[in-house]
Amino acid sequence: MENHKIHEQMIYFYQVLQKEIIEGNPFLSSQDMQSLRNHRPRLINPKPYPPEYIRYVYLSRRMPAINAILNDKNPIVIDGGCGYGSDSLMFAFFGARVTGVNYSEKELKIAEKRKEYYEKILMKDLPITFIKDDLDLFNPCVEKITLTWFSSVLAAIKDQDRLLKSVYEKTKPGRCIAVTDYNLLHPPFLFQE
Repeated sequence: MENHKIHEQMIYFYQVLQKEIIEGNPFLSSQDMQSLRNHRPRLINPKPYPPEYIRYVYLSRRMPAINAILNDKNPIVIDGGCGYGSDSLMFAFFGARVTGVNYSEKELKIAEKRKEYYEKILMKDLPITFIKDDLDLFNPCVEKITLTWFSSVLAAIKDQDRLLKSVYEKTKPGRCIAVTDYNLLHPPFLFQE
């Protein structure tokens, strides 16, 4: 897939995500919706930064992961610490079979409801399985992983070496374990964060 088309699809997914956060998701209760909005406040109010800048930061963090998915004929993704499932939804939108792992049952229930919403909006089945598990004890049950995505979660893991080793052992040669976190010195996160 050419880079321009990938970029357009990423922007489209971001717009769907932003619309959900701002306008609401009919599959979620008002309490669930408030939890989701609290998790993604910059999508509602990007100030003091331009909305395009917030979109750029969001999408650029995920571009290497999307490239890993698109460069595999049968992409399998582990989304470690998936939270409300936004990244799992994006990865499935781009063709991966995703296992979203999280310890919070509340967040997983919201993620499941969001999956139904996104399948309806995107008019596409999203092959995602959400499981409750403690990443301190997690051992992937799938082999030949294309991508393991740890976004803003690895610092909370007590035995990072054990977790990374177990994931590495089941990752296809030449594929990706992505550990990403916000740089708290980066300007958008210096203020009101």
